[in-house]
Amino acid sequence: MQIEKIPKRHHFVPKMLQKHFVDPQSGGLWTFDSRRPSQGVWPGKAEALLLEGHLYSHIKGDGSKDVDLEKQFSRLESFAAPVVEKIVAQATNWKKPGLTSSEREIWDVFLYQQFRRVPDFYDSLLSPEQHQAQIEKFSDEFHAQVRPLSNKERSDLLEPANLKRSYRNLRVSTLKSGSDKVLDVIAGRGLAVIRVPNSKKSFVLGSRPVVKLTPPETTELSDERRPRPWNLERSFEVR
Repeated sequence: MQIEKIPKRHHFVPKMLQKHFVDPQSGGLWTFDSRRPSQGVWPGKAEALLLEGHLYSHIKGDGSKDVDLEKQFSRLESFAAPVVEKIVAQATNWKKPGLTSSEREIWDVFLYQQFRRVPDFYDSLLSPEQHQAQIEKFSDEFHAQVRPLSNKERSDLLEPANLKRSYRNLRVSTLKSGSDKVLDVIAGRGLAVIRVPNSKKSFVLGSRPVVKLTPPETTELSDERRPRPWNLERSFEVR
């Protein structure tokens, strides 16, 4: 009996996107890590970039890992890859994307998930420190309103390994749910693609590859003043 191999390296920016940024001469992606600026820029490989180990795994109490979410993302990427290829091919020929209704639906779901699945986005909503503060608050409330917690129970809840696991599992459970309202808003927006005709200029793909443009006083997708989302990659011209 063959045991199913569990995926361990979870790309939060799919390789099928990264390949569009590969330098044909070096075969790599020119990479800069702001956490280690002294390294400068180097030609990295998609296999080792924009990923985390078991990022989308639900860690069970016995330490085993449920990778169902990573498999869901993998299936979504398989559907989205030909849509991205079509958009790129059409832009190369100076044509509009020309997506069918089903292709547009796939694109909308992919854009929505790509926006919220990256660690930078989740950490901006709830940092590990904020998560710990919430656990402490809920523990105090449980202690006061339900029953007293023993020192061991409180210590177990706040043990660093358990906090790390509960933080990861909360992210996974959040990503497994979605918002039809957000998808409806995205579906109601247009899709435009920008092509840079100068071959000496290129784009940069970041660890948070979707940017939401909003007026200063709101972050609502449904705000009519919002520019319509136009591309999956957060892009900057390199001069």
